[in-house]
Amino acid sequence: TRVTVSKVPMQAKGSAAQLFSAYLTFEKEEEAHVAIQAVDGFQVDGHVLRASFGTTRYCRKFLDGERCDRKDCGFLHKLVDENGRSKGEK
Repeated sequence: TRVTVSKVPMQAKGSAAQLFSAYLTFEKEEEAHVAIQAVDGFQVDGHVLRASFGTTRYCRKFLDGERCDRKDCGFLHKLVDENGRSKGEK
């Protein structure tokens, strides 16, 4: 399991509230499913947590063909198969 937390808040649409994001990566899809069910809708200090399956594990800069300079970027910067191996690896 890997956890990446966004240090820069986003502004909620139509609200003054700030949103923070955390990305959790699990070895097995079933583990992710259990974690999502456990925390989605849970309240902490009056704030509701939202959890869902992610849409990508690739860095936005990589997907846009740009160089990523973030040393703490938790996303992938090369293509991998569903087992996490680099394309072309055996």
